[in-house]
Amino acid sequence: NWSVAWGLLKRMGFPLKAIRAHQRLIMKLGRRIRLGKWIGPRWYAKNGYPQGCSISIVIMDCILITWANRMQRLIPSGTFCNFLDDTVAAVHSLEDHALMIRETEVFDKVSGSRTLPKKSGILGTTRQLARKAARYKLNGSFIPVVSWARLLGDVISTNGVSKQLSNQRIH
Repeated sequence: NWSVAWGLLKRMGFPLKAIRAHQRLIMKLGRRIRLGKWIGPRWYAKNGYPQGCSISIVIMDCILITWANRMQRLIPSGTFCNFLDDTVAAVHSLEDHALMIRETEVFDKVSGSRTLPKKSGILGTTRQLARKAARYKLNGSFIPVVSWARLLGDVISTNGVSKQLSNQRIH
């Protein structure tokens, strides 16, 4: 939702001139779909950001910093952070996990974002805990239970895979 993002940037102290320039750019940017040699008619998006737009990265980061800060206030014992469009959450109880999921859904609605369960994963300190955590749905779908995940080129693991894959780290 552009209006939410621009309001957030304004509240965070971004120069109004820069926000207005981005508004003009994004709202007047025509898009087309290309399939082979066929090029479809021009259309204008009402939300979302074009790939490669550097301010879009800043906006996404501001939105997710806001999510991380809100989660930290709601669940002080947890750890929440983001890097660009990746987020990480570590909570210590199923109750906190359920609260985080509910609040993430609310945040998605308010911000116009959508956290995709299929691009998410639950790492539990025990298999039993991970299975219990996986019973909660995020935006109508279950989050897959995983034994390892790659985050910013490094591997986080609950089963020793980290040592095996750490040599494949992306630099």
